[in-house]
Amino acid sequence: MLRTPVRTPVKSLADGPDSDAFLDAACQATGVLYDQNKDLGKRYYDHVVAVVGTLFRERLANLMNDTPYYSAVLRNAQAEGQAMGKVQYLLQVLETRNVKLSDSLRQMVLDTTDPEQLDTWFARALTAHTAEDVFAPRH
Repeated sequence: MLRTPVRTPVKSLADGPDSDAFLDAACQATGVLYDQNKDLGKRYYDHVVAVVGTLFRERLANLMNDTPYYSAVLRNAQAEGQAMGKVQYLLQVLETRNVKLSDSLRQMVLDTTDPEQLDTWFARALTAHTAEDVFAPRH
């Protein structure tokens, strides 16, 4: 069962939705909700942004940048997102060039998160005729 972090922001609304008390409480509530239930946390964030707008978004961004936990989480999420994008582009280039991948090679690409490795494979894929042209070790 979820704890109810929503009460504090609601109580602080008496000071106004652009007050420091409300913005701080809404940021904390968003974090707690997201940790407990990502979907609910995202919906709560969207709702508060719709009500308060950019002040909340800016306050939350500042809080996340100033908090080592959240800034590390953001950096990791951003790196994972970039790696996923590189993987998708690599697979798309290979498909477009009609380079066939075995299931094990495809899984290896999907499991790779090293951006330098993905960049190397991507550059090779642009001119590759076979999977070996892309994935064979080079000396």
